[in-house]
Amino acid sequence: MQNYIPRFITDRVEERLRAMPAVAILGPRQYQNDLLGHPVYGASWEGFVIENITAAHRQWRPYFYRSASGAEIDLVLEKGQKRVAVEAKASTSPEVKRSFFNALEDAKIDEAWIVAPVDESYPYRKGVTVAPLEVVIRQIGQH
Repeated sequence: MQNYIPRFITDRVEERLRAMPAVAILGPRQYQNDLLGHPVYGASWEGFVIENITAAHRQWRPYFYRSASGAEIDLVLEKGQKRVAVEAKASTSPEVKRSFFNALEDAKIDEAWIVAPVDESYPYRKGVTVAPLEVVIRQIGQH
């Protein structure tokens, strides 16, 4: 059974958006090293992150954001007027493109995270923090 995350629509710009299936095949961290070279590792990590965050925070409405120009946010969580963006990157030194920051602005995001298989959180730039999954789950839970 696949879960679908509904599209996120901004009031500022009309964009072509799509729903996205969230699929996870990753397990505990000790098994992740076995998948590092596998072609589906990135997509699997993304599904794993999305499934865990949405399961832990059912009071938040989950969305996937994609603009017509291709700017994406893997997961937008909304509760009341608060919007949190989550980008999943299966790298210990993750990078995002300029279009990610454009998407944050378009979607009027209040807080942004890059979830990566790292040991500690650190600031990325422009109000974006890189963090392990468990830290992001805990921080979102404090809202």
